[in-house]
Amino acid sequence: MGRKSVDRPDLLLHTVKSEDIDLTVVERGAVESADNRDIICKVKAGSKGNYATTIKWVIDDGTLVRRGQPIMVLDSSALEDQFRAQKIKLDKAQAESVAAESQFKIVLSTNESAVEKARSDIQLKELDLEKYVGLPKGTLSGRKRDLARKLLHTLEADLELFLARSKDEFPDLQGEFHKSLNDVAGQIELARADVEMWNDRLAYSRRMELKGYLSPAQVQADESRMVGSKETLKKLETDKLLLKRFLSQKSVKETSAAVQEAWRAFDRAVSEAEANEVKADSLRRTTRSVYLQEEENLKEIEEQIRECKIHAPQDGMVVYYIPESSRFSQSERGLIQQGATVQEGQKLMRIPDLSKMQVATRVHEAMVSRIKGDDRRTTGIHESVLAGFSFSPRPYTTFLSLHEQVIEQQRDEYRAREYYEAARGQPAILRMDAFPEKPVRGHVKTVATVASSGDWMSSDVKVYSTIVAIDDQLPGLRPGMSAEVTIHVNSTLENVLAIPVQSVIGGAESGRTRKVFVMTSSGPEEREIQIGLSNEKMAEVKSGLSAGDQVVVNPKAIIGNAAKTREDVADQGKSGKGKSGKGKGAVTGAAPGAGKGDKQ
Repeated sequence: MGRKSVDRPDLLLHTVKSEDIDLTVVERGAVESADNRDIICKVKAGSKGNYATTIKWVIDDGTLVRRGQPIMVLDSSALEDQFRAQKIKLDKAQAESVAAESQFKIVLSTNESAVEKARSDIQLKELDLEKYVGLPKGTLSGRKRDLARKLLHTLEADLELFLARSKDEFPDLQGEFHKSLNDVAGQIELARADVEMWNDRLAYSRRMELKGYLSPAQVQADESRMVGSKETLKKLETDKLLLKRFLSQKSVKETSAAVQEAWRAFDRAVSEAEANEVKADSLRRTTRSVYLQEEENLKEIEEQIRECKIHAPQDGMVVYYIPESSRFSQSERGLIQQGATVQEGQKLMRIPDLSKMQVATRVHEAMVSRIKGDDRRTTGIHESVLAGFSFSPRPYTTFLSLHEQVIEQQRDEYRAREYYEAARGQPAILRMDAFPEKPVRGHVKTVATVASSGDWMSSDVKVYSTIVAIDDQLPGLRPGMSAEVTIHVNSTLENVLAIPVQSVIGGAESGRTRKVFVMTSSGPEEREIQIGLSNEKMAEVKSGLSAGDQVVVNPKAIIGNAAKTREDVADQGKSGKGKSGKGKGAVTGAAPGAGKGDKQ
């Protein structure tokens, strides 16, 4: 009769035992495009005041577009007037520049000081080369220019070969090169002596160690000194080799180039001596600068006119940009519509690529260390392209490579090949609220390194913004849709006591301490337990239960709807706002309810 009094057929029981728990993280998030291109007004404000131009035509919001398709046309009438006026200015500046260039070629005058300075520079440079190689003074100046240049080319080709073949012509070659070589040779001999000394000292130390007069540490110190002396010798021998093969040749090339440049400078000074350099060159440079400035202004106006016709930078959907100041007011300022004024730098719309979607969510700090994103490394292709532009033989191409717009266009063109994936992030399953019956696969793309606060109700909770890429295609997916993300952490709790999460009673205010009902001989008995990590099905029990205990899986059958269980928290999460980190998504792999929104 006593057993029948405690029989509860309406209760579902689970026997506590040691199990392995696969950890996962479940969070709420919002769908967004992985590749968004912002359309910004690049037309500069002119005589119209604080705005740049007006919208003549704009495509409807939400329209699917292809790359290169027209999406907006701005009024360019004022810019076209500026273009015609600027063209007249450019023609006038060009005529003045041509006249000054011709005048520069006609007006010549002498400049004796420049010629004498150039001649003195030749003598000094020749003396530097002769002093370094050891040639007799006046060897270069006493030869004709062609013969002296031939001698320099022989020195530049191979200094050692020249010294070997010129012993008869120059029997006493002693210069700075020989001095440096002798210094290194002397240092090498000293280093060899040190090596021999420390080698003998080491042998002596080892004999003394065998006899017990020296400790192993002293022997080891002598070994270190011997090794150091050998390294010093090796370095000096390398210095000598570098001096003979490279450094001396480099010095010869530098001094030889300086001599030849001095010759060329002298020739230029002689030619320039016949011109009135100061006046003619000043006039030529001034008019040329004015012409280039007017030409740049004309190109800028042309570019501004082209910017009035805006095309889609990629395939995607048109999304109008609405500034925060206009969201809750009746003001039409900043709205995108025909006839509206726009400012320079104003964000007009965004073109998200619907073929590359992702979910933005936030992970609790207790689990962020277990989340791993993609390991993406740069290929350097964008930097290589810009470097190629900068070394172009065409000056205009080099100038364009420094323009911010050109840099941004190149970045967009090579965006898909700018990085390569060294390792993929952890797998994830995503369920969209709009398509709950169609789960899709994904993986963790990035995890923020800096934490952000949770919602205003849990300001003490720290979460990390996490981007989960959607790997499968799901037709009808749109930015802003709500989604539930389940990340597989690739971590398992082995051989721990576990119970179903439905059996745990208590909410976030209880922390790790929760309650369960344990079936005993006298009926269900409430018991306090300590909860550890969990997933969407099972929770780890730190204390309060033993293997073999039977817990009630449906505690609501005992105490009614007053029991707050994990299922209630999960249901609240699914009915949340759907924004990243704002809904009550459950963080599995953490203690159920151990924080705001069931986060540990």
